[in-house]
Amino acid sequence: MIVGILTHYNVNNQGAQLQMYAMKHWLEDLGHKVVILTYEKNFDFDQSEEQKNSGSVSNFGYYIKNYLIDKGVGLTAFNTLKVLTHKKAFKQFETLPYDTMDIDCVIIGSDEVFSIDVGCNHMMYGHGLQVPAIAYAPSFGRSTEELLKEYHCYELIRSGLSEMFRLSARDTHTQMMIQNMTGRKVPLVCDPVLLYDGKAFNVPVKPVKKGYMIVYSYDRNMVDPKEIKAIKLYAKKHGLTTVSLGTYHKWCDRNIVCNAEEWYSYFADAECVLTDTFHGSVAAIKNHCKAAFFIRESINAFKMESLLEVTGLQKQRLKALTPNQLEKVFSQEIDYAEVDRKIEALVKSSSQYLKESLDAVSAFHTGKKESGRNISAASDYSCSGCGACTSVCPEKAVRLKMDDAGFYTAVVDEEKCIHCGKCQKVCSCYDSVIEGMDLHDAEIYAVQSKNPDIVRQCSSGGIAHELAAQALKNNKKAVGVVYNTETDRAEHRIAEIAEQLAAFDGSKYLQSNPEQAFRQALEDAKKDKAACYVVFGTPCQIAGFAKTCSQAGVRDQFLLAEIFCHGVPSYKLWDEECRRISKKLGTDRFDLVQFRYKKNDWHSYCLRVDAGEKTFFGARETDLFWQVYFENILLSDSCYKCRMRKEVSMADIRLGDYWGRRFQHRSDGVSAVFACTKRGKEALNELEQAGRLILLEFGNADEMLAAQNMDGYHQQELHDKAMGVLRSQADVMEVVKVCRKGMTGQQKLKRILLKASSVVPDDMRAKLRKANSSRMLRKR
Repeated sequence: MIVGILTHYNVNNQGAQLQMYAMKHWLEDLGHKVVILTYEKNFDFDQSEEQKNSGSVSNFGYYIKNYLIDKGVGLTAFNTLKVLTHKKAFKQFETLPYDTMDIDCVIIGSDEVFSIDVGCNHMMYGHGLQVPAIAYAPSFGRSTEELLKEYHCYELIRSGLSEMFRLSARDTHTQMMIQNMTGRKVPLVCDPVLLYDGKAFNVPVKPVKKGYMIVYSYDRNMVDPKEIKAIKLYAKKHGLTTVSLGTYHKWCDRNIVCNAEEWYSYFADAECVLTDTFHGSVAAIKNHCKAAFFIRESINAFKMESLLEVTGLQKQRLKALTPNQLEKVFSQEIDYAEVDRKIEALVKSSSQYLKESLDAVSAFHTGKKESGRNISAASDYSCSGCGACTSVCPEKAVRLKMDDAGFYTAVVDEEKCIHCGKCQKVCSCYDSVIEGMDLHDAEIYAVQSKNPDIVRQCSSGGIAHELAAQALKNNKKAVGVVYNTETDRAEHRIAEIAEQLAAFDGSKYLQSNPEQAFRQALEDAKKDKAACYVVFGTPCQIAGFAKTCSQAGVRDQFLLAEIFCHGVPSYKLWDEECRRISKKLGTDRFDLVQFRYKKNDWHSYCLRVDAGEKTFFGARETDLFWQVYFENILLSDSCYKCRMRKEVSMADIRLGDYWGRRFQHRSDGVSAVFACTKRGKEALNELEQAGRLILLEFGNADEMLAAQNMDGYHQQELHDKAMGVLRSQADVMEVVKVCRKGMTGQQKLKRILLKASSVVPDDMRAKLRKANSSRMLRKR
């Protein structure tokens, strides 16, 4: 591919130049062609910087006063030579304007490309670019959200970052700003100088004969007489020549004009390094130098602190630039073997992020030529049909369609697609980072609806119903799943009145199509800030919808509730079940379908289907649908690789049955509720204050999660074989036979024993369970 680098390409700064060189070399080693993207820098917030950087004859007086007179002949001459040296070195690069279409993608970064210290450069946030943009190791520098708002560029930056193809950060300050502004939790990656092995930077330099100490600081710093005295005393005591590289300090023994590669090469033979800059620190670390780092708030404490933390070099930080501190810090041995291990881990994850991002761009361009392509086709993770892409597509070019295996997947209509890339930005298949909150950190409750009729008609304790009912009472709307008896499919719908909530009650053990409901809710929220919703779905659906809400700036208008998910089975299995039930009931039109009907009690649930005056009950032990579902073979490909359903949540609340010994004696049903966010906790508190729930006990994460299917599935090879047969249009019963032939002896025995247990009547089993539970409780 042809990759454009968008960074501070024309600054008179060694570190900024070096990180650009490093990124260029790294990309070229992968086989990409690299160009540097040019632009006119904005200086709206600092007119003096504009004068300094203009190079115009009209500013001749400015240069005479501010450089020749104020800073002296030595510094002026040095900086003039430095500018010429950088210009000469820059001739090796091919350049194009930033808005060119003659490239395949843009890499924005590294360095403080998001900072607004001197002005707001809109292209750095993705605006005006004609191709997908990957932000690699960008930094906001000292810029804060308050500053962005003060200078009236917050929304411009937020919207740009929200829409960017891929995002990362170089420091924790930038990472948190991105998350606060967009809702996107992005990975921390290393500076390109750390990412690249540096082999191209080892260039010949004029040797410094005597042992030398590198002093690297901007010429406006290290000018305090006390600091100068401390440095000179240390150098004299240890017989070192003080060398200022790339910047001018007249008190140093040597001031060397050099390009970025030469600057880096001088570090290799230095006796020690003193620096208060980020890239000076990086160069010292890469060259295994004895180093002391001084962090100044006037430069950027955020990135320096983050670098020392990630490398474990906090002990090399100077508390003050004094003789005693220099002696103490320089005398400490640095375990560079350990430092390298830490850097290696960061380089590995950073390299993976960048390579995956470039692969996603390649897939994006390849997809332009493919008709009806699956959005996640180029990803290791299969489409879950979460509906996020269909919600954000401005042309409604992405739709959920049933594939050959009986699952909803996202497909692109090429005639409508404008290749904006918004669908991939919200697709979890393209995220290398698992976002969300660890469920162990949530507040956990065992609760029930206070209304026994609600508990009876719901699958567990009825809390989902109460959340939806309370939302409607507060003039909000609810988005939940209904079973459509006309199509025999599950689908999300929007409820605006209480009478519509009954259709949401009860689990639907099928993949639901959220396309229309999610899109409508998102559009309503964007149009009207007063439009608020509670939304229910599986973890993958909620994760996708949470991203779309965050990127649209409406996340605060939604209470998102997800359910513990075992996985979704193929609709081909459900269609076979419907055919069998229809044959027994003598009709193909059902009036009511309840997947978790509490025929005897909460634990002994069964499938119930009503048609006229006839009713079918499908027992957990003997019914084909239940048997195959819990054998886990005919679940979606995405379920087998799902990262959202396990121990991390992007929802406000996660809901499930409080299975396990604690409530084994209960026959009515108990809900386990994980309050993951402040919004989730407030919703539960509101239910309690409104008298809609009963708090039975506070829960335990390990106990609750142990009772759920959190480990995943262990029959990948058999699953893949079954899916292949299913997609070949084979009869689903043939596929079931293939599955069962490939099962282990233990699995076959389990199925036989489960079926044999059905000879004990349901009501008898319920009584035995209660009796056993009572005995266990007495022992406790």
